[in-house]
Amino acid sequence: MKMFTKSNYLFVLSTIVSVVMYFFVVGVIISTVFITITFFIEGSSKVLSFLGYLLYTIGSSVSIFVVIYQLKKVIKSVQNKKPFTFENVKRFNIMAFSMLTFDALYLIYVVVNRIYVFTQNHIDIKIRVYMLLTELIPGTGSQITYLLIYFVLGCFFIIVGNIFKQAIDIKNENELTV
Repeated sequence: MKMFTKSNYLFVLSTIVSVVMYFFVVGVIISTVFITITFFIEGSSKVLSFLGYLLYTIGSSVSIFVVIYQLKKVIKSVQNKKPFTFENVKRFNIMAFSMLTFDALYLIYVVVNRIYVFTQNHIDIKIRVYMLLTELIPGTGSQITYLLIYFVLGCFFIIVGNIFKQAIDIKNENELTV
């Protein structure tokens, strides 16, 4: 007795992606509200820091939301048994661009944040060096590890988009020869 079929797996995956998307949107709204509340509680002396963090939060959130939304659309096309379409190629390219944009925003955020932390006079030089080394050495929790993961995901989406495009071209060629 088969309990799970391929369509059941796709339905479960589609449901999980939808739930993640909704939780993501709610999380972004809540974090943006808390950032704004914290800014007003601390006072307006850190306007530049607040605006930078708010821009990073909104920009990166939009990038990740676009990836999740496009992934949901790709899953829908697979459920409809039409995965090899130019729309999916465009979706993978959009996901790649969004992930690489997120990677760039994260890199800018990390660099600006580290410059801010390293220019604080109250932090000992030994702690500054330790923080820099832990950020640059790939490993669990390292900023460079996250940057590499996002970059690899962006490249992966580009490759998958090109594979889908080649599959469409081969499919069209086969239809012409028959």
